[in-house]
Amino acid sequence: MSNVPVPVAKFERSSPITQEFVQALFDGTMALDCPSVDLRQLRETNPRCYHGRGLLLLRNGEFQFRIYADRSDDDAEATLEELFLVTQWTPGEEIPKEEYFELRATDLSGYEWTCSKVQVKRNGGAYGLVLTGRMFDVLQHTAPSSASSHQIGLSLHFFEELDIPLNRWMSTHSEINGQLAQSKMEQVQAEFTSGDLQFLIRKASPEQGSTIVHVFSDRTLADGLETRVEETLRYVTMRPVRWCIMQKRSSGALHVSLVPKTSHGKPLFDEPLHPRPDMAVDYWNLFVAFFEYVNRHSHPEDYHPLSVQLFHLTEGEARQLDMVGLAVSVAVEGVLKCAYPDIGAPSAAFLLEVERVRDEIKKLAINDEALHVRLDGALNAMKSIRPGDQMKELVSRGVMTAHQQKTWTALRNSSAHATTKFDPEKINKLWKDCLTVYSLLNRLIFNAIGYKGRFCDYERLGWPTAELSPVAPESAS
Repeated sequence: MSNVPVPVAKFERSSPITQEFVQALFDGTMALDCPSVDLRQLRETNPRCYHGRGLLLLRNGEFQFRIYADRSDDDAEATLEELFLVTQWTPGEEIPKEEYFELRATDLSGYEWTCSKVQVKRNGGAYGLVLTGRMFDVLQHTAPSSASSHQIGLSLHFFEELDIPLNRWMSTHSEINGQLAQSKMEQVQAEFTSGDLQFLIRKASPEQGSTIVHVFSDRTLADGLETRVEETLRYVTMRPVRWCIMQKRSSGALHVSLVPKTSHGKPLFDEPLHPRPDMAVDYWNLFVAFFEYVNRHSHPEDYHPLSVQLFHLTEGEARQLDMVGLAVSVAVEGVLKCAYPDIGAPSAAFLLEVERVRDEIKKLAINDEALHVRLDGALNAMKSIRPGDQMKELVSRGVMTAHQQKTWTALRNSSAHATTKFDPEKINKLWKDCLTVYSLLNRLIFNAIGYKGRFCDYERLGWPTAELSPVAPESAS
């Protein structure tokens, strides 16, 4: 505990992100008046370009624009029919890349904004050519930064109050006429480290960002750090969290990205570990273990393959139990493939026997080409790594139990082939099987990322907190 004032991030003077800006983005009323806007078609040759003044808007949960284009020779030559043309696309048809535009705008405060992919609709009116459209990528601002080395390297605003354990206490007091009126201790934020990165997560009012993640570092921040933080929060909260404001100060530049606020339903499963205050140490150890695992990903703009396997669970869209069972069992299969690629591989002797069988088949006088293709495909499938074989080896290593393997096999097959019957007597068992496979999923992730600590045991009645330890090796079925 400390009575030292907690450092609170202040909005940098050179940043467009002010308290009023955050409020407008949260309310969905953001409107940037831009005296200069340029649109350029994503075409290599003879791209159509427009310039004018206009507005960048946040409406109905998406970024839009409205531009009053300057008259140009190109527009003068356009036919009246072309000016009022609304492109008609056949349902299901993919819109070619060259039909999109990139946007660059400067607002009244002098901040430049860009979007790499927008769709343009041309309209005629009393004021000439009016361009409207939607933005299909993040809205970005980049400029030289005046921030000192002591200021925040990365800040992320999540417009939702995440249920996370706080571990930093602060003493506050109030005075009346110079006399102490009230004094109290309260938890205000969470602090922890990962390597040379210091994390500070605090809660604020909804219009201030609800949950704000700050990352400090004395070194240049890695590309894609914001993605790694986001996907880690997705796992520890088991919710589809998405930052709406990203500010990164690194390598002498300030990078700002904006994403509209989205809403989502109730998650399918609870967190791997309860976010109670007494779980704070293990909770943030789990965060760090997952973060350091995915932070090794070589593609900064993409989510780590391990995180991708969890998307159908964190999105929380499915509500039928058979679909939940399919989602969690497929997630286990995906985690096995990306986190355990060498487990359960066929032996060299087995592969040699498969090729010997292939040679024998070639000697047969098979006239049916379809049969030949099927036989060849079956032999190729035998050479691949199967989830069942991976699980058998992991059971023998004490990573998972034979009961978990058996439950996964039954749930995967029944869910995928729609053999589950929803009579009242079986619904409870189906949900219990889903929880068993979800526990298996967490065990596989814990082992892959090297986490050792407490977890929520969803296989046991009451979902108690348990200490993670290897299970007794046993024979798999």
